Amino acid sequence: MIKKYGTGLLAIIIAIGGFAFTKPATSKPLATKIFQYQAPALNPYSQANVEKQSNWVETSLSGTTCNTNLDRACQLQVDNSFINPDHTLKSSFMIVASQATSGNYYVSGGSASDIFNRD
Repeated sequence: MIKKYGTGLLAIIIAIGGFAFTKPATSKPLATKIFQYQAPALNPYSQANVEKQSNWVETSLSGTTCNTNLDRACQLQVDNSFINPDHTLKSSFMIVASQATSGNYYVSGGSASDIFNRD
């Protein structure tokens, strides 16, 4: 009896073991929104102002309107998980600014899924 059903049972055990150790399918990427930098009148491209979340406003754009030169902050692509219900950035969202040779600050890192600066 073991010889009769043993091979089939062994095949089922191997199949279950194989599925248990396979990598699950990757999930869909999170939806994103574009946030535009709203430069204040005083020190518009200072490090403090570029890194201040309240200076970034959600737009209705589906893509960026900035180029990628590193001169000053322009737009960020932000995952929905970092956006509050009132369309502001969550406090967990990080913005890191670096200084360009022009003296302006641009976004060089942080939580954004993509960064767009302009010249």
